[in-house]
Amino acid sequence: MPPTHNWLTQIGHLLRRGRRGGYPPGFDTESCKQRNTVERGTNRDVAWEVDR
Repeated sequence: MPPTHNWLTQIGHLLRRGRRGGYPPGFDTESCKQRNTVERGTNRDVAWEVDR
Protein backbone atom coordinates (compact mmCIF):
# COMPACT_ATOMS: atom_id res chain seq x y z
CA MET A 1 0.00 0.00 0.00
CA PRO A 2 1.57 3.36 -1.03
CA PRO A 3 1.93 6.12 1.55
CA THR A 4 -0.90 8.64 1.56
CA HIS A 5 1.39 11.62 2.09
CA ASN A 6 4.84 11.92 0.60
CA TRP A 7 7.06 14.65 -0.72
CA LEU A 8 5.41 14.64 -4.15
CA THR A 9 1.98 15.41 -2.70
CA GLN A 10 3.54 18.10 -0.51
CA ILE A 11 5.16 19.79 -3.52
CA GLY A 12 1.84 19.62 -5.37
CA HIS A 13 0.07 21.36 -2.49
CA LEU A 14 2.73 24.08 -2.37
CA LEU A 15 2.43 24.70 -6.10
CA ARG A 16 -1.37 24.90 -5.95
CA ARG A 17 -1.26 27.46 -3.16
CA GLY A 18 0.74 29.81 -5.33
CA ARG A 19 2.69 32.89 -4.34
CA ARG A 20 0.85 33.64 -1.10
CA GLY A 21 1.60 30.20 0.27
CA GLY A 22 -0.50 29.04 3.17
CA TYR A 23 -1.94 32.39 4.23
CA PRO A 24 -5.69 32.40 4.86
CA PRO A 25 -7.82 34.45 2.44
CA GLY A 26 -8.59 37.11 5.06
CA PHE A 27 -4.94 37.67 6.03
CA ASP A 28 -4.24 41.38 6.51
CA THR A 29 -0.61 42.25 5.72
CA GLU A 30 -0.85 45.78 7.18
CA SER A 31 -2.13 44.44 10.49
CA CYS A 32 0.73 41.94 10.55
CA LYS A 33 3.29 44.70 9.88
CA GLN A 34 1.93 46.80 12.75
CA ARG A 35 1.90 43.83 15.11
CA ASN A 36 5.48 43.01 14.13
CA THR A 37 6.57 46.58 14.91
CA VAL A 38 4.95 46.45 18.35
CA GLU A 39 6.48 43.06 19.14
CA ARG A 40 9.96 44.20 18.10
CA GLY A 41 9.66 47.26 20.35
CA THR A 42 8.49 45.15 23.26
CA ASN A 43 11.33 42.67 22.77
CA ARG A 44 13.85 45.52 22.66
CA ASP A 45 12.48 46.90 25.94
CA VAL A 46 12.63 43.49 27.60
CA ALA A 47 16.20 42.95 26.39
CA TRP A 48 17.15 46.37 27.78
CA GLU A 49 15.66 45.43 31.16
CA VAL A 50 17.71 42.21 31.24
CA ASP A 51 20.93 44.05 30.40
CA ARG A 52 20.55 46.49 33.28
